[in-house]
Amino acid sequence: MACQALFAQKIDEEYGAKIQEYTTDPRFLPSSVLEIIDHPEIPSPKKHFGQIIGSPGIMHGTKEIYGYYQLLAEKSPYLRIEQVETTEEGRPIYMVIIGGDDSMNRLDHYKSQLSKLSDPRITSSEEAKTIIADSKPVYYLNGGCIPQKWGLLKC
Repeated sequence: MACQALFAQKIDEEYGAKIQEYTTDPRFLPSSVLEIIDHPEIPSPKKHFGQIIGSPGIMHGTKEIYGYYQLLAEKSPYLRIEQVETTEEGRPIYMVIIGGDDSMNRLDHYKSQLSKLSDPRITSSEEAKTIIADSKPVYYLNGGCIPQKWGLLKC
C-alpha cells in the first residue's frame, strides 16, 4: 500500500495580519476569519478586491460584492447566488446560499421545512420540534447605505 503525502491548505497570512490590524476587538477574530485559505482557483476577498473587506476608508458597493459572490458561485459547488427580489429602484436583491454537498442537494427540502415553521396556525409545537431537528439554520443579513445623491456616501 503506497502512502501519499498529505498537504495542508495554505493559509493567507497577509490577509490574517490585515484583519488583526483593522479589528479592534479580539472577540471578532475566530480562526474562521483569520485563517482564510489561499486557494489557487477561488480568490479571497483580498485577491478579488485588492484589499481586505473593511479596510479603513474603503467602501465596496453592492454590485461589487454581488459580483464577488457570483464569481465564487462559478468557482465552487458550495455556494449559490439567487435573485429573490428587486428593490423599488429596480436593483436585484440576492440570496447567497453556502453549504456542503448534503445541504446543497437538499435545499428544496429545507425551504419546505422552514415554510412549515413560518405559520404557527398550521404547525403544532410537537411538529415544530420535529421540523427543527430535520432542518438547517438560516441566517439573514442585509445592509444598506445612504445614496450618493445626498452627498454622504457612495454605495
